[in-house]
Amino acid sequence: MAGQQPSDTILCPNCGASMRRDSKRCWLCQVVLSVDPVPRPAAGSPPAAPPQFALSTLLLVMTLVYVGVGLFAIAPGFVMLYALVVAPALVRLTVAGDRAAQRGAVWSTADKISSFVVSVGIILTAWVGAAVALIIGCLFACSYTVGLGQITRTSRNLFYLAVVVSLVVFVSILVITWPKRK
Repeated sequence: MAGQQPSDTILCPNCGASMRRDSKRCWLCQVVLSVDPVPRPAAGSPPAAPPQFALSTLLLVMTLVYVGVGLFAIAPGFVMLYALVVAPALVRLTVAGDRAAQRGAVWSTADKISSFVVSVGIILTAWVGAAVALIIGCLFACSYTVGLGQITRTSRNLFYLAVVVSLVVFVSILVITWPKRK
């Protein structure tokens, strides 16, 4: 039957890698295997899942790093824009994965990629919302300054207010769309 393991192999309790029953150490994560049986959790309480790092996650991160390095080689100026979108999206993906693991869900590679694409879309939406708020605030401050004919303390404060409002818009969009705990 598919999914069953031969009797001479066991699974690593840390990473789930298959290995020989007489192994002292996991070949993948190098955790020392104990010979004592692992105590079972009390009935009614969910089992505590050990932290895991899947190979698909590593490949996703490596791909993003290599795309960033390639972008740096071709157009160094775009690396900052790339980092401003990819880094928050990757953090959001990690948090969403941790929250899913706490609920007992297991993500496939397709789930991780689709969640990352959604995260990139949310981050881009947040940046566009912040840019629109900044542009509107700067236009208001510029029209105030032009109306006065000179730069005053109030017009400078309006520019500062536009920056603060744009940051509030960015953070608000991220907070609203952040993965929730359940």
